[in-house]
Amino acid sequence: MDVKQLSLFTICFAVFVLVVGTGMVAPVLAPYATSLGASGVMVGALYSGFYVVRLICGSRIGKFGDRQGPKTVLTVSLLLYPLIAGLYWAAASAPGLLAGRLVHGLASAMMLPMAMAYIGSIAEVGKEGRYMGIYNTVLFAANGVGPLIGGFAVERYGPKAAFIALFALAIISLLVTWLALPTVSSKKKEAPKADGQAAPVAEVAAVPFYKTPAVLRLSVINFVSAVLSIFFVSFFTIYAAKRGLSPAVIGGLLALNNVAIALAQPPLGRLVDKVNRGHVVIISGIATACLLLVFPACSSAVSIGALMVIVGIVSGATLAASSALSVEVGRTIGMGSAMGVLSSATSAGMVAGPLASGLLLQIYRVDVTFYFCAAIWAVGTFAFLLLGRVPGARLATVNS
Repeated sequence: MDVKQLSLFTICFAVFVLVVGTGMVAPVLAPYATSLGASGVMVGALYSGFYVVRLICGSRIGKFGDRQGPKTVLTVSLLLYPLIAGLYWAAASAPGLLAGRLVHGLASAMMLPMAMAYIGSIAEVGKEGRYMGIYNTVLFAANGVGPLIGGFAVERYGPKAAFIALFALAIISLLVTWLALPTVSSKKKEAPKADGQAAPVAEVAAVPFYKTPAVLRLSVINFVSAVLSIFFVSFFTIYAAKRGLSPAVIGGLLALNNVAIALAQPPLGRLVDKVNRGHVVIISGIATACLLLVFPACSSAVSIGALMVIVGIVSGATLAASSALSVEVGRTIGMGSAMGVLSSATSAGMVAGPLASGLLLQIYRVDVTFYFCAAIWAVGTFAFLLLGRVPGARLATVNS
């Protein structure tokens, strides 16, 4: 195993361990907050506040990561996670729980974007999809495993067991990152070829990175992907319950979607290294929008489950292509800066999506929320296409 493979394995292991821990906590927060006397507004603040912090801090942390290096920022974020677990465990009121959640948002704004920046910094030209495909597989697998383990732990030992588990897993992730992860730079530089020679990297327009078309078109895709992701864990559950499905079946359907995305990432990552990545984003975006329109016509667990798998694979193609493109952008403006602003775009989708869907749900029936998500994907894909025609939007390789 060479240095790059060892680095990729190390960072993916650290991410997996930590995300399993955070995944154990997420399903606990709402019922635990309620037991502490939290109102509905406070419960909503627990979730939205997390993403608001990420939205505000994402791009700033990205710049800091380019100056200090992704490993430094990763280590700082992992130092916060044991503190977060302690704040959750010690919270005696809903405001105390909210304080922990806001610090959690800050740590998350550092952890996952810097993990992506690290992987982007070691990825070889032409293999961006493979590297990011492995990372995405690990991330989605952890997102599936965490809530599953957390549910058993909480049922057997109570909600504070999830906080203790997060503390222990955060310590493990911190030690692995601190002791075993080599230091790399995420600054703008020439990209390494597979043969070790330097490849020239194209410059985007000479304006601030957050105003460049190349970044904006990927930000649009991150936004619409986040809207769908948060939709599935929120309003989809209402839709499925109205179809008469039990909580266990609904959980299984959500797991199916995550598993489909995770398993599809390695082959999709290799695919987007061989074809035009921009075309993959456009085709899969249109297909995802069309598939979302089919959900209201489904009524059985089997038909919904099949659709969840197909949507997972198709939207996973968008994820694979956009992740590889984000590495290309990172080589131009700095990996930390790129991943930071794209993380902010994701957080914006996580905040705006539920608000818009909730408003529609108050006026119309739940099926309309699928039409909303489909429209968001269609508009976002069209915006990605249009921005690709703007000077400065094209990236370094023919795959863009």
